Amino acid sequence: MAASQFQPECGLPPEILEAVSRGWRVLPIRKGDKAPLVKDWPSVAATDIPQLEEWAIRFPACNWGVATGPESGVFVLDVDGSTGKASLQEILQQGFELPETLTVLTGRGTHLYFQWPLGVRIRNSAGQLAVGLDIRVDRGCAVIPPSIHSNGRPYAYLDANATVAEAPAWLMAN
Repeated sequence: MAASQFQPECGLPPEILEAVSRGWRVLPIRKGDKAPLVKDWPSVAATDIPQLEEWAIRFPACNWGVATGPESGVFVLDVDGSTGKASLQEILQQGFELPETLTVLTGRGTHLYFQWPLGVRIRNSAGQLAVGLDIRVDRGCAVIPPSIHSNGRPYAYLDANATVAEAPAWLMAN
């Protein structure tokens, strides 16, 4: 049964249940500006279904995000719009490789998910790797499906069954 056909008894969207099944700590996010709707969100992001249900009732029109970092086991490369796509293409044309990995189509670009690297320190950055490329790591957050972008486009998995790949060394070095 496809995730979109699954109707959970708890009332949470199937994409949120899928995120939790991956071990991701999830939190409600305000539509439009991507601001977390809960205080101390890096600490309170949850995998606990009753907590998520409470937030879904309290914030019925919210978007959802994953708290990236070691607790969720992932970090995200945010390829923002045509500028980010061009920057990533330029990096790849220099001979750097990018493995196939879980990808979310955003309202303007993509989020590429990678396994949290053990023993390597990486930091959140915006445009440091290249223009239009942001990295969301520890104490970072990435919007996830079934959220709606401020331009009205839904966030969607390119392939919801894709695995989360190990990050290439060049990405972790930045």
